[in-house]
Amino acid sequence: MFKEILKKMAENFSVVYVLVAIFYATVNVLVYDVKAVEAFLASFLFWCVGIQCISACVLHWYQPTADKIAEGIGFGAWQSIPKRSCGGVWCFWYFGRTL
Repeated sequence: MFKEILKKMAENFSVVYVLVAIFYATVNVLVYDVKAVEAFLASFLFWCVGIQCISACVLHWYQPTADKIAEGIGFGAWQSIPKRSCGGVWCFWYFGRTL
């Protein structure tokens, strides 16, 4: 049962990140007396944009999950298009431009 729950969470990871962001914002509002809008926006940016982008890049880059993701998108295993797009996003984020 626990393995099935983890599989569903992996299939719907963006929903999981939104729920984590809401939980994190709620904790900040209740414990640290932060304004609700500021807490939600900050946690949404951190979890749903920052952490989700980094984890998606790592999962698209490294094996064996890269093959599963590529096949799920419609590419064949070991095709370089997901790695190129991931590398381009990383270069733009890190350097401010693509190489």
